[in-house]
Amino acid sequence: MLFFVPKKFRGTLNKRLLIIVPLFNESKRGASYIQELSENISRVETDIDFLIIDDASTDDTYTLLNELKEVSTNNLKVIKNKTNMGHGNTVVNGYKYSIEQGYDFIAQVDGDNNVEPESVNRLINYSINENLEFVLGKRIGRPDPIIRRVITFILDLNLRLRFNVKFKDTNAGIRIHSNSFLKSINLNNLNNLKIPNALITTFAFYLNARTSSYPVIMRNNIKEQRKGEQWGSGVGLKSKIKLLRGGIICFYEVNTKFSNILIKNKGYC
Repeated sequence: MLFFVPKKFRGTLNKRLLIIVPLFNESKRGASYIQELSENISRVETDIDFLIIDDASTDDTYTLLNELKEVSTNNLKVIKNKTNMGHGNTVVNGYKYSIEQGYDFIAQVDGDNNVEPESVNRLINYSINENLEFVLGKRIGRPDPIIRRVITFILDLNLRLRFNVKFKDTNAGIRIHSNSFLKSINLNNLNNLKIPNALITTFAFYLNARTSSYPVIMRNNIKEQRKGEQWGSGVGLKSKIKLLRGGIICFYEVNTKFSNILIKNKGYC
């Protein structure tokens, strides 16, 4: 049986999608990328909002984001952390906000201009069409130096051996979650982790969520030493040292903290 829904009430039936984009010292390239994302992501019967989080940038990132907000026809919410919290805490706070606001789907895309916006759009639509609880972007044409790819490989292997995680790119900042999936995780236990996204990927397998990976096309975003690079681009000696230190921190976190957090989550809803 079909029911007629008056046009003035149809908007209330739309699904709500929040796209969380963290940035740090990305300046013009960050604002330009947000504009590209907002112009290329669309879905019928879905209200799309953007939560743009500046992690206490020291350049003009926040100013440029607010200028974009003023002229954009899309719903952009721009906030700035009072202090630099790091990528991990920033995205976790975004996830908490999405649950508080009742969004049906929550995507997270790093604001470093690293993935083609149309790829993000396809990933989002694939996830919602297939009624999946978690979809992780599988990076195609990743431009990073070999040292970054080796560290990613070690992280993925570590998670596979310890927690039977069967995805690659487990910590990639290109992903979408259902509200119910994120609500099944006590996000407070993820505070202060360096790689909470990798743990959320682990939770997808631990909780037997309906999950998949989806290919996304990458851009070359490492032509210059980027101020916004958290772990180190792997270009130059200082950057390699920074990256290796980050890799050691990640390895320690996976092998000393992940198991306890998974166990603590039992019975949480």
